[in-house]
Amino acid sequence: MTREEVIERILEITAGEVGIGEVPPGSNLGPCRKYGGKKGPWCVHFCNWVWHEATGCWPTSAGNTGGSFTLIKAAKRDGTWIARNPQPGDIALKPRYDERNGKRVRVGNHAMLVAAVNGKTMTTWEGNSNDKVARRERDVKDCIGFIRGRVGAELNLMFVPVLTFKLDESLEYADRINKLIKVIH
Repeated sequence: MTREEVIERILEITAGEVGIGEVPPGSNLGPCRKYGGKKGPWCVHFCNWVWHEATGCWPTSAGNTGGSFTLIKAAKRDGTWIARNPQPGDIALKPRYDERNGKRVRVGNHAMLVAAVNGKTMTTWEGNSNDKVARRERDVKDCIGFIRGRVGAELNLMFVPVLTFKLDESLEYADRINKLIKVIH
């Protein structure tokens, strides 16, 4: 499956989910739980679910985790974490804050699927956006990073492998051995 096919499939799936949300509003319960998890914010579950429906694999080795910090950690380990320059199909993460004892405290991240990038803004599909699946416009600069699950989708793998590239020195070694043999003979 090419990246373009993945993006097309993601957009097709998300468009069919618009309006699905929480019952009652603000509860994190109801039809939105089909994306995963039993309670709590469900934006990460939504992004993972859409990616899995579109490609047959999870975007990171964390599977269908609901935790944004777990998702980010897995993406960094998998080599799918991108600091800037989002592309359609990426999962974008934006810090989420709450007021606690009169102080603004970071409590997690809001996850969203990038549908289009228009310079400094992007169009996103989001779960748990005002208690439902919705399309939004966001500033790219508000995001802390992006997850690009391309490798697993293109290779049709359930989990994205961590790729390590090493210089193959076997040809140089073989050439050296051949030269030594010629010297001996």
